[in-house]
Amino acid sequence: MRNTILLLLHESHQGIEKTRKLARESVYWPKINTDIEKICQNYNAFQELQPQQAKEPMLTHEKPSKPLIKLGTDLFEIGNKNFLILSDYYSRYPVVKQLASTNARAVINTTKEILSLFGKCSEIFSNNGPQFQGEYDEFCAEWGIDHRTSSPGDPQSNGFIERQIRYIKPIIKKCLKTGGDINKALLNVRATPLDTSIPSPVELMFNRPIPTLTPSHQPANNAQQQHYSDKLQQATQLQKEYADKHTRELRPLNEGSNVRLLDKSTKEWKPAKVVEKCTAPRSYIVQVENGNLLRRNRRHLRRSCQKYD
Repeated sequence: MRNTILLLLHESHQGIEKTRKLARESVYWPKINTDIEKICQNYNAFQELQPQQAKEPMLTHEKPSKPLIKLGTDLFEIGNKNFLILSDYYSRYPVVKQLASTNARAVINTTKEILSLFGKCSEIFSNNGPQFQGEYDEFCAEWGIDHRTSSPGDPQSNGFIERQIRYIKPIIKKCLKTGGDINKALLNVRATPLDTSIPSPVELMFNRPIPTLTPSHQPANNAQQQHYSDKLQQATQLQKEYADKHTRELRPLNEGSNVRLLDKSTKEWKPAKVVEKCTAPRSYIVQVENGNLLRRNRRHLRRSCQKYD
């Protein structure tokens, strides 16, 4: 009768320990606990419907010691808009681009555009989406980038970029809902200190703060920046001196002055009259014969003795 009793005990599919407890209420035979364990473990439905295994200890990614060593990347969607995020593991500096298409070619081209601005990284970590396979691997090999992927179905292993998306996605969603400027919002995200003792992503990325739309203090140049600034000033001055050797300053024009305006299409000087001097250097608003107002540089205006009608 043991097989019959085992099947009756197992009808509730409560698992090994619960089934043993139920058996102790009414039946016993030698090695009953072993028999209960065997029927539970060998039953297909039991194997298929077991609860998920407990989480294993966290495996942390090796933290880079400077920017642009390791980047994380992924796609996310808001409404019918698709976005690509690329973020630096060291500084947590995020770059977000809206995509017209989510195919591999669009993702690769956008990634190339970002890397051309910031520099090539050593490693990119992504999930196993179709955009990050095949052609994407070829792109990484061509650029000398080590492409690593998370385990399929295990977003936890790409937790860094998942946390970045959880933080940035609601910000972009609010901008889209309120008509706000996404670029302004991302500017503030990059300029906000990560903690009371940790600088902002942009300072960690570029070793300097950046001005935002809010009033901000810009620190004085360090020695290296000051040296470059001085050299740039010297080069600019030398360039000006060389260019000015064979030039002369044209006399300024007064409002109401009669002038001749160079017509670039015919290379002829047409009558005109100065209406206003612009705030920009050597720039004037003049009225031509048909009544139109044009803005022209002083080089394209000659003094004229002929009265303008």
